[in-house]
Amino acid sequence: MVADAPSSPISREELREGIDVAELLTRCELASSKGEARRFIEQGGVYVNNERIDAEQMITLDDVLHDRYLVLRRGRRQMHLLVIA
Repeated sequence: MVADAPSSPISREELREGIDVAELLTRCELASSKGEARRFIEQGGVYVNNERIDAEQMITLDDVLHDRYLVLRRGRRQMHLLVIA
């Protein structure tokens, strides 16, 4: 399922500083605005690496899988793979 997901690069520097989940959702086009992204997060429909995000939090290098990937998911089927560059 992740193999079929769209992907985009993200810099290691951005993750070192930390990036907001709502920002990632809008950047990956899983939400049309940050407000909509926040609503999805509040409703419990956002996952990073298959772990539910309960409140807005920062995504950092600690969340990266295999030192290279982040899997962002909204709901059951909308996924986006972030490749760390």
